[in-house]
Amino acid sequence: VSCRLARSWRCDRRRNLEAFAIVSKDEDFHQRALVSGPPPKVIWVRLGNCTTSDIEQAIQDGHNTIMAFLEDETASFLTLD
Repeated sequence: VSCRLARSWRCDRRRNLEAFAIVSKDEDFHQRALVSGPPPKVIWVRLGNCTTSDIEQAIQDGHNTIMAFLEDETASFLTLD
């Protein structure tokens, strides 16, 4: 796990951002969510080679799922693919 990821995770935990989620294509965030749990929550984008517009569309298409995920106190990560 990168130093940047570890710093981000500690910072987010100190702030106790309950409705905060990291959106990333990086598998390290997904693995960290499994080990450490929320907060922060992680939305792992698994779209392979894609444009920013593709990611934006996936987030828009998954709006209801993302909102339910953010409201679920026990969920630590969500996969968008």
